[in-house]
Amino acid sequence: MKWMMTLALMSVMTACNATTAKPPHATASSVGSPQAAFHKYQTFTFAPANPPVTDYETTARSLEVQRRLTPLVQASLEKRGYAQSADSPDLLIKISSGSKTVSGEAATRGSATGQASRGFIGVDAYDRATGADVWHGSAVAEIDPARIDDALLARGVEGMLADFPVRREQLPQATPVR
Repeated sequence: MKWMMTLALMSVMTACNATTAKPPHATASSVGSPQAAFHKYQTFTFAPANPPVTDYETTARSLEVQRRLTPLVQASLEKRGYAQSADSPDLLIKISSGSKTVSGEAATRGSATGQASRGFIGVDAYDRATGADVWHGSAVAEIDPARIDDALLARGVEGMLADFPVRREQLPQATPVR
């Protein structure tokens, strides 16, 4: 009798684990300008947002996403050696976000309605002195239109900024040995 209870309990636990959904996945990419001299950049500030890419709309929800993205981007840039500054920063950082509904084949398989919501986030870095676009990153993911997934946003930011140049402090010159 005990083995039947154990088997039943194991079956229930296996069924519960099988229905656990994986967390949503963000697809991220980035590109930097080959002419950008990132070694000279030390500071950044946030500038007004860019519009989202074509086919994505700015909504009240995407404005809230932008608000939540700002501290994530700030922390990621600081981790890479850049400091936020309001006085003559080297880089202007613009965040963008938007969403759209896709249907048909573009929708995720298994969607009961045949539609899915997709979200877009983007980060652009501009040289403040010249206005040149020196770096661009973006991420897209299937989203739940009813709520903002902060963990998904964090994964998207880290994915985008993974290739953002790390600022290396100048090491002191070594004194020659005589």
